Amino acid sequence: MQVEGDPVLSGFCCCVIPLIGAAALGFVAFKLLGGGRNRRRRDW
Repeated sequence: MQVEGDPVLSGFCCCVIPLIGAAALGFVAFKLLGGGRNRRRRDW
C-alpha cells in the first residue's frame, strides 16, 4: 500500500499489514493446536 504525500502513513501500512497477517496466522495455529486440545478434554 502506497499513500502519496504521507511517508508516515505509507510506512505505517507497510509495517502493520504484515504484522496483522502474521498475528492472524499465529492465531489460527493457536486455535488448531491449543483450541483442539481444550475441546477434546471437554468431549471426553
